[in-house]
Amino acid sequence: MNRQDTLIILAVACFVVFVWVMLSVYHAANTSTLSESVIEQTAPIQPSFDQAVISSMQNRIPVDPVYEMSAASGSAALNANQSSAASAGNMQPSLIP
Repeated sequence: MNRQDTLIILAVACFVVFVWVMLSVYHAANTSTLSESVIEQTAPIQPSFDQAVISSMQNRIPVDPVYEMSAASGSAALNANQSSAASAGNMQPSLIP
């Protein structure tokens, strides 16, 4: 093989690689991997908010949570729950001895 044959083979190989890359880019640009339902679900939302709801949320009274319960308040709540069940006619035996 002489130098001219090698040059022709190299030119044809470069042309094939160039066409291959261009077709891959074209395919990637025109093919979507998302289904129609996903495209519909990811549509942007309307940026309109109910101003009355926002102002009522700003006027709410802040509540600080209590993460611990004392024994006295726990038994008072249990007694209140049992008395309300008894008055409703829903008698259930107590599980606490």
